[in-house]
Amino acid sequence: FSREALEARRRTLGDEHPDTLQSIGNLGVLFLGQGKYDEAEKHFVEALEGRRRVLGETHPTTLATKNFLESLRAEREAAGDSSEEGSQEDSDGDS
Repeated sequence: FSREALEARRRTLGDEHPDTLQSIGNLGVLFLGQGKYDEAEKHFVEALEGRRRVLGETHPTTLATKNFLESLRAEREAAGDSSEEGSQEDSDGDS
């Protein structure tokens, strides 16, 4: 259902509408909860980059997304998942 909602929002609202970015972040949370770190990270990075452009670096929603991404990376490290696919996207916060 979440993927369908995201695709509908992309079509009707565009890729950088706050509601679309929310759906992208929600999918990241879903995948994180399922232990699908690569999928979660991909969605968190996309949501973070969009929120930085649309809302700004210091907006609470942008900061929350950054926090989720950092939590994902910590959880991945704790789980011993050595996959680094896409993990350099936000390593220094200058993306």
